[in-house]
Amino acid sequence: MITTLIILDILTVFIIGFVQVYNRHSRVVKKIDFAEEYRNKFIEFSNKYFETYDRWSRADDFDGQLYVWLTINVSKIQGNLGPFGIMDYIAPFQTYSVSNYQIL
Repeated sequence: MITTLIILDILTVFIIGFVQVYNRHSRVVKKIDFAEEYRNKFIEFSNKYFETYDRWSRADDFDGQLYVWLTINVSKIQGNLGPFGIMDYIAPFQTYSVSNYQIL
């Protein structure tokens, strides 16, 4: 009887641990998928913009929908970057610096 309870307790701990690891893994996969989607949309936006940009006439092909999507989701991707998305910015030829400057 006691052996059965010990085995059930150990199995319960293993099952709870497996569920927690599975949930954490699925959250990480969702964050990676979102980062990939954000990256692809940023590349599409910048390529479309700079392929048609004319420096002299200031004419370009500005995709407003992509810009709005990127702007709305910038805080989410910045949060996903965590401490890797923050840096100390030192202005060139200046004497001041900005701490905790968000890269995106």
